[in-house]
Amino acid sequence: ALRLSLCWDNEMLRFYDPESGEYLRNFEAEQARADSEQAARQSEQAARQAEQVRADSEQAARERAEARVRELQEELERRDRES
Repeated sequence: ALRLSLCWDNEMLRFYDPESGEYLRNFEAEQARADSEQAARQSEQAARQAEQVRADSEQAARERAEARVRELQEELERRDRES
């Protein structure tokens, strides 16, 4: 009914799909795939967090630089008024 064959492969019974020519994944293969996908998601999340930290750091540096420019402009204006 399932059109699968039960085969002995590497000391394990496995289902084989003659139409696709592939063995169906077993629990260990599925677990390895799931672990790999989870590791990839965690890596992507870490990369996004690192990018956010970098962007926040750049924004803070930009804000400090703009504040310093304003201070210097005010100092120049004050000196111009005094002279």
